[in-house]
Amino acid sequence: MFLLTEAKLDRIIWNRNRLFLGGLIIFLIPFFLPKPWGISVSAPFTGFMLMSFGVYAFAFRSWRSNPGLWMLAVFITLANGACLFFYEYEQYKSLFVVEPGKPARPLNWNGLKFVLDSTLALLIYSRVVKFAATVSIENWKITKELKRK
Repeated sequence: MFLLTEAKLDRIIWNRNRLFLGGLIIFLIPFFLPKPWGISVSAPFTGFMLMSFGVYAFAFRSWRSNPGLWMLAVFITLANGACLFFYEYEQYKSLFVVEPGKPARPLNWNGLKFVLDSTLALLIYSRVVKFAATVSIENWKITKELKRK
């Protein structure tokens, strides 16, 4: 099933601080590493996605009692997705796309790090989308029931 159960929603909401702080740590690690491993080759998408997952869980902690929260879930999922795919594309373009007539670039540490980071970020984003979709649908049902009364 695509949607998450209520128990999984509650577990994600319960772990919101861990998600946010884990993403923040992953995001900040390159600032403290030496030059070949550090900021010069930073690809921060995984940390950003974990932080945003924590923010989602914080924002949707009252999904059972706050009617209309489904609109926020849909909006920030679309906005976050557009930002993620734009930055992923720009990073991809800067690492792999070559101008016509120039030799192909070999796969180096920057390219490998981008591929790994992008893969992890997209896996996390798929969980974020599942979480937001479940909150949206369940909260929409609650909102619809309140309007009928």
